[in-house]
Amino acid sequence: MELPLDHSPPALADWLELELLTTDRVTLSNSDVQARLSQEPDPTLSPQASQGQEDDHWSALTSDLWRELRHRSHAARTGYPFLVESENIALRDEDWHQWKTYTFLAAVGARLRYRFSVDVNDTARLFEYVVTSALRLYISGSARRVGWPTERHAPGFEERTRQLALELMSEPWGQLTGVSPAVKDHGLDVIAWRSFDDERPGQPILLCQCAIGTDFWEKKVDDQAWRMVIHFTVRPTPAIAFPVIPHLSDPQERSRWVGASISGGLMFDRLRIAAFAGRHCVEDLESAAEFDVWLEDVLPRLAMAQPRGIGTTVAGRAA
Repeated sequence: MELPLDHSPPALADWLELELLTTDRVTLSNSDVQARLSQEPDPTLSPQASQGQEDDHWSALTSDLWRELRHRSHAARTGYPFLVESENIALRDEDWHQWKTYTFLAAVGARLRYRFSVDVNDTARLFEYVVTSALRLYISGSARRVGWPTERHAPGFEERTRQLALELMSEPWGQLTGVSPAVKDHGLDVIAWRSFDDERPGQPILLCQCAIGTDFWEKKVDDQAWRMVIHFTVRPTPAIAFPVIPHLSDPQERSRWVGASISGGLMFDRLRIAAFAGRHCVEDLESAAEFDVWLEDVLPRLAMAQPRGIGTTVAGRAA
């Protein structure tokens, strides 16, 4: 694959993961990566740098990269498809077919770094299925996808929310007070909750909005608006899910994460989603065949894709 224009540790880690997932290579060494990086100009490296300075530059860059990879391996736990050693990284199996969940998440996240086309609405819907599974396991309870477009033959918003509140969650239904029954999903993609066996009111609830575009920092669930749909006994916790991995060792990016967490709620990036969705999430879904079609179509084109300019806006789900 082409290198990304951004040479930050997360961007290079994304490239390295995709190189192993979309090509015949199953292992890469630190020296392989240094050799590849040195073939292309780096704007942070002075043209007047000596050979020793160049060697130090590439060594420092790959050292930061391996630190990022070790962090990913620890954070994503058994959902991470790579074995990270001191000087090598290897795919744990023959190819991506044994790691469809992480491969899908990485490919969706790659839209922000590479130019290749997908059906945005279908991709967003499939991403929401994975997030639903991850949140179900995170909260050790139940979860439902409520985003638009709905499943085929699903009832309208009014009946869907009535069933969700009364039959599944045992929460008072708000009868859409102040909400149009023609609304699609009211700004919510996934809801998760954990009930108690005593059947008394009050349970932890997550309201999650999913984002596959560059606008994920600005996403926010309006939990007050949803309290007009379902009269939650306990105020829900908002959450945002997205398939990229922010550069949290960068102070500015870390500040954005903290700010988005304060305003938007719990943040579920690719690592957190992979950690809870698990290795075989995609295979266990009713829509498993759709993921197979998506991956077989997208991965060959992603392998040949050109990098996007740094800071390029990438759209999420269409309205």
